[in-house]
Amino acid sequence: MRIILIPSNVIYGNYSFRYKLRKILSDVNLVKPPKFNLNGELNHFGELTKILGSSNVHVPVELKSIYFDDNISKYKDNALIENYPSNFNFVKPTISSVSYLKKNIKEFNVIFFSLQADKKFLDLVHLGKKNNVKIIFFDKKDHNRLYFDSNEDIYRGFKDLQPDLYFKQDIPLNNIDTNILPTCPIPCNVVKKEDFNVNKQYSFSFIGDFKPGVTLPDRKLILDFLDSNFKDTYIKYSNDRSHFHSFDNMNSIYSQTKILVSPSGIVWDSYRHADFIRYNSPILIPKPNTKTAPGDFVDMENCIMYEVEYNNINEAVIINKDELIDKLNFVLANPDVQRKIRDSYYEMIINNHTRIKRSQYILSLIK
Repeated sequence: MRIILIPSNVIYGNYSFRYKLRKILSDVNLVKPPKFNLNGELNHFGELTKILGSSNVHVPVELKSIYFDDNISKYKDNALIENYPSNFNFVKPTISSVSYLKKNIKEFNVIFFSLQADKKFLDLVHLGKKNNVKIIFFDKKDHNRLYFDSNEDIYRGFKDLQPDLYFKQDIPLNNIDTNILPTCPIPCNVVKKEDFNVNKQYSFSFIGDFKPGVTLPDRKLILDFLDSNFKDTYIKYSNDRSHFHSFDNMNSIYSQTKILVSPSGIVWDSYRHADFIRYNSPILIPKPNTKTAPGDFVDMENCIMYEVEYNNINEAVIINKDELIDKLNFVLANPDVQRKIRDSYYEMIINNHTRIKRSQYILSLIK
């Protein structure tokens, strides 16, 4: 199989003039080092290049080097690499000009188009359709209005292009469109399974942001709930980065925590849901309100769940609080239960929600 891959415009293109200027000024200590944005799309389909080989995956753009570098630490002053631990060290695809791809369009089987790519590349999509090339759309951008507005367009205006498949992060549970396929949660790297540690300092921990009107309200609700009802919690959140911890410090805290908290972000999905397998504990997550790729989260089997009822996009309540307190106290008091849930969690993620597994899942549906 040969694929033309057109990813998010955050992944490709030259760094902006503003970024380059700030880099020069920071080198002479006139300003703080600049930060550039990162994107997690490659976590889902970046391993297609490894599976199919670079010669069979072509991109019409130069992709940013950070995603393919095995020495990520050199970018620590310029990108929030701690927030994206599984986002790097991919295999580079082949770079081909648009004119080459158009001329040789019949040699390709699939065009894989991110809805965050520049619209100028839709010319390739239209040409591909005329030449019987399969068109696959990929939509990772948070789409939280889907869960609160029945009139919201799940296709974001792209349905008229009639893709053969549409992969999407956010698909409400009641959606019945069989052409839209889930890619939630964000997959992670494979990590070594560590021996379980029963002697941990904290009952719960969370370090992250909460932006009112942006982050779903259940994040603050569950964090405040845990802080109020349990001892030895380590919960730090803010909307101004005052919660920031170094990666080493954060790792140390998470490794000393009995139950890791992985609440919703802008939507239910979060990097933490899968990436927390790197720490040696079970996770507490909200009950999903979205479809997920194969590999289900199951309460008290491979995770611990709390339930949220939303009044609107900015208002929610935790339901069954007394039952939740009892359940969490039971887990905290029983290291064997913690170990069992954590082991099942690790196996479920490794078998379903790693980078390579997600690319295999996407490839199998394309085939």
